[in-house]
Amino acid sequence: MNDTRKNIFVTVAGSTPQIITESLYDFIVQQKKRIDEIHIITTLHGRRRCEEMIKAYPGGRFYTFCQEYGLNPMDMPISIHVITDENDHALEDIRDARDNESAANFIDGKIQELCAREDVTLLASLSGGRKTMSAYMAYAMQMYGRRRDRLYHVLVSPPELEFSRDFFYPPSGDRDVLVKSAGGEVTVSARDIVITNAEIPFIRINDFLDFDENLNVASYLDKVELTQKSLDNVYRARLDFSEMEKGDLRVIWQDDIKWTVHMKRAEITLYKYIYDLKTLHNSPELNPRHVRELQRIYKGGREAVDSYPDFSHKGISDFRAKINKTLRDQIKNKYILGYIEIASVRTRPYAIYTIGGEAGEQSVQT
Repeated sequence: MNDTRKNIFVTVAGSTPQIITESLYDFIVQQKKRIDEIHIITTLHGRRRCEEMIKAYPGGRFYTFCQEYGLNPMDMPISIHVITDENDHALEDIRDARDNESAANFIDGKIQELCAREDVTLLASLSGGRKTMSAYMAYAMQMYGRRRDRLYHVLVSPPELEFSRDFFYPPSGDRDVLVKSAGGEVTVSARDIVITNAEIPFIRINDFLDFDENLNVASYLDKVELTQKSLDNVYRARLDFSEMEKGDLRVIWQDDIKWTVHMKRAEITLYKYIYDLKTLHNSPELNPRHVRELQRIYKGGREAVDSYPDFSHKGISDFRAKINKTLRDQIKNKYILGYIEIASVRTRPYAIYTIGGEAGEQSVQT
């Protein structure tokens, strides 16, 4: 199956289309990879620069590269994708925040489209274009890249070649290259030229995202927010109070009981009360109501209780500190703790307690 997949080289590009032939040189000549399609994401300004290299037949640098190394340019069809705004107008360049947003949406959508093709493997490069274009390329690969897709940055040495507009690829054989630099013309021996597509490891999160079918119409910003929410849910824990009479709280993560936290009866009583109540307003005025409910829960199925814990306004505050210490002593994952600790969401004029705080609510298994 892997042998039948096409290798797609996709890159962002700007005023330096050299990165295309430099990358192709490493992939095809040095790594012996087959490139079946070339996709270039750029602006109108970048397209003109790329077309000088690609469409100027037979003297364009892409064609001379193919001729130099015995390649058939027809085997590598090139598609230039010009970034457009929300009105489908092509961008001359990325000059302001609005253009930047359009670039984000366009690059994101194009990479999503290419990664949806099951018959291809993406070899993506972030070497060209503006820095924001490179950043969006990297993020899009994180969003949609599959296990087989790769991300690269092309490195060229010696330094005189990296910033030269005259250099596009090393010549075959032992020939010298004459390039212009800030200090004048420089001659570089082909033996000294090193070009490498350095692979950039990236985290592939597409399998973990909780997106619905409407994702394909969301903007880049929408996707970032949805991604963050999905990542926040990775550490969402559930609580099981079924062994509460024994003083045991079970913390469930990824459908497995990961921790059994033992508390004193008074502590788990308050914890369950806050859990059921969602928010506990620890004010002196409301304390009598809290005391009645906490004593009822504390008694449970027992016929009589000799004495009750101190569930006063101050007592609740003290128990909250003890509960959180117990949780921290037994659970070392700070993200899990963010969902199960008793947080204070307000302190004046009195504290308001909730389990999880801003981390979100938990679901209970009984």
